[in-house]
Amino acid sequence: MPASSPQELHQLIAAAVSSGDLDAYLALYEPGAALVKQAGGVALGADAISTEIAPFLALRGQLRVTTANVIIAGEIALMHSVGAFSGVAPDGSAIEVPEHPAVEVARRQADGSWLFVVNNPWPGA
Repeated sequence: MPASSPQELHQLIAAAVSSGDLDAYLALYEPGAALVKQAGGVALGADAISTEIAPFLALRGQLRVTTANVIIAGEIALMHSVGAFSGVAPDGSAIEVPEHPAVEVARRQADGSWLFVVNNPWPGA
């Protein structure tokens, strides 16, 4: 399901993560898009993003994302959000990522939908 607005990307990415759906997650990104890694560096393109995000999706936790701000300039949107995650590690221990800010850039596609170009869920790292 494509995003009809930049803010809808936040809802769709939360749903993809919470359901552990890698295909739905990757469908929210342009080819060649960038995902900032928690450990540092950038995953570029679908293969690298898939490698980076698959272990996170396997936790089958709940991602909560709230849109804080969206600035649209033509076909580009700069977004700020707040996200938090709760899950269970393979060893059964609880995983809690408290609310923290994120920054994203999205682009309107030819069909009017929106896709991530850059997703930085760790801007303070």
